[in-house]
Amino acid sequence: DVESRQIRSHIFIETPYHELVSRNTRFWNASGISVKADSQGVTVDTASVETLLIGGVAFDVPEGTPAGPKVTDGTQFTLYPDYNSITQEDFQYSAQYLLLFDTSVRGLAQGAPVEYRGLRIGSVEDISFDYLPPNFTQKESDGKNVTAIPVLITLSPGFTSGKDTREELDSLIAQIEKGIAKGLRGTLKTGNLLTGNLFISLDFIEDAEPAEMDRIGHYRQIPTVSGGLELIQAKVTNLLDKLDQVPVDQTIASLKTLLDNATEAMDSVDDAAETFQTLINKKELQNIPAMADETLVTLNKRLDMLTASYSSKSPLYQELQQTIAHLQQTLKNLDELTVSISSRPSSLIFSDPKKPDPIPEP
Repeated sequence: DVESRQIRSHIFIETPYHELVSRNTRFWNASGISVKADSQGVTVDTASVETLLIGGVAFDVPEGTPAGPKVTDGTQFTLYPDYNSITQEDFQYSAQYLLLFDTSVRGLAQGAPVEYRGLRIGSVEDISFDYLPPNFTQKESDGKNVTAIPVLITLSPGFTSGKDTREELDSLIAQIEKGIAKGLRGTLKTGNLLTGNLFISLDFIEDAEPAEMDRIGHYRQIPTVSGGLELIQAKVTNLLDKLDQVPVDQTIASLKTLLDNATEAMDSVDDAAETFQTLINKKELQNIPAMADETLVTLNKRLDMLTASYSSKSPLYQELQQTIAHLQQTLKNLDELTVSISSRPSSLIFSDPKKPDPIPEP
């Protein structure tokens, strides 16, 4: 077709296989071997041996998609380049955003996924400077002009909610705008270390600089930050700069002084240990245990003698008991004297009146 610059092929599907063709059927080129390396890994697709030799076209309904109504003769279908192409969601409602990256985008290709915390929400549409308006001024970083790489992405609500509607799209646009004010940023991340393919991650960055959703030409802009290897490189550079500012000479001198002081302290400890060992080795100190044993034996004998002297059958104990009895009698007499003096103080000078002679009873 010269006017549309497309190639149209007429196909005929024999009965009963024509019953398998419906509105949602997808046709793809099944010729040869298809090898695909992307951020998800390496995929190899092969068809039958006959198809590998002479080529062919396969058709099927993508998994999870309803078959749809039957079709009539003359219905037009798109021939996709491979099977992976038919599995890509074709949403009716989507929004395009432009991201500017200051770092290399090598490894980022069209169709690469756009994810939010591991959940796919869109795809990379294109990478081109054509999306920048003629009067667009590149920003400056550290006093140097930075030529940022524009990347156009497409976000679709159908990836997350499964609802391909205008209401869901408007809600997605509002969430993106609010998220940018709260730190939502785009970063480049490595999806596969073997192939080096990249993908775009949208996530909230802690302590991100304040930003709002701007427009570049006809496209909404999502701010970006460095990520992946670039972020690690920046951290390493920052660490090296801090290490370069450390006064190494003064630190080494301080460490040397500290080691010298530690060495002197260890020498003092060694001298004290030797002195202590010499003291222990003296004969006088070695005889102390034997002398202590003799002292304990003597003390034990003294205690036995003292115990025997004050036993209940010893003379000393009996004499002590008599002394205590006399002392108690003396205290009793003294108590009676005290009572008498208290009642008759004159008894200290005058003697007690004589009692009358007893008169016998008749």
